[in-house]
Amino acid sequence: MTPLPAPCRSLTAPVGAVLAARRSVRVYGDRILQVDELSTLLHHAAGVIRSGRNDSLGDYALRPFPGGGARSELEVYVVAQAVDGLAAGAYRYQPWDHAMEQLRGRDDGHAAVLRRAHDATGGLLNADPPVVVLISAVLARIIPKYPEIGTRLVYLDTGGLLQTLYLVSTALGLA
Repeated sequence: MTPLPAPCRSLTAPVGAVLAARRSVRVYGDRILQVDELSTLLHHAAGVIRSGRNDSLGDYALRPFPGGGARSELEVYVVAQAVDGLAAGAYRYQPWDHAMEQLRGRDDGHAAVLRRAHDATGGLLNADPPVVVLISAVLARIIPKYPEIGTRLVYLDTGGLLQTLYLVSTALGLA
């Protein structure tokens, strides 16, 4: 487990300005992403704000993005390519510990993820992105509580998380 540095505790950009400035980026600058910037991005977009136990909900975690029933079914993975202070490789973000769990180093799978990032943008990227964020869902966390709509909630929650990542990236001047 690799602890992340303490995140910047507050984002000072006005919400209206962030919403107006938010854009998809396909042209990257030539600087390397700093690990403290990644730490702040993950904390404000996907970290745990508060957690606890409730008699009707069981264990729950409140995060910065919407989540059906506070089930925290979404997992965030980072494929790091160019992050100063973090070795290249694939990581799972551990929001309760604000740490990265390295799953593998740079290998053929790493290269394949970067190729798919280029393919997903129609080849419009000018360079490899410093990180690729991947999202998966643990259905066992949400389907028991919401058997009829659990899958739909995963899609909705994923959209909320992606938008939160975009907005925090914009507020930090990363996008």
